[in-house]
Amino acid sequence: MAATLRNAARDRLGLIDDAMQQHILAARHAFAAGLPEDLRGAVEFFDAERYNPAMPVEENILFGTILSGESDALERVHAAIGEVLDELDLRALVITVGLVVGFIAISVIAPMYGLVRAIK
Repeated sequence: MAATLRNAARDRLGLIDDAMQQHILAARHAFAAGLPEDLRGAVEFFDAERYNPAMPVEENILFGTILSGESDALERVHAAIGEVLDELDLRALVITVGLVVGFIAISVIAPMYGLVRAIK
């Protein structure tokens, strides 16, 4: 399954070699170090040890995204995630959180943009 997972910002053209990766990482660290204090809350940096609220739960579990190029990759990865959630007894909690977020989106955010019509 490891071949199925990659980070969200992948090099689709294969142009980023090891040297370029090192430059990008150096730029990442310089950006984080130089970010003004008043903007620190506006950027959620990747940290393998912390939940990232800017990413969906699935991507937090994987710490990446599922590539669509492999046959049945989505199904296999979702099955593996389900097994882990069951093993850790977290499936009900993840579903509950998803329902709460959905409810908030429908009842609070969507009406602000006129996305919900009255049910008659």
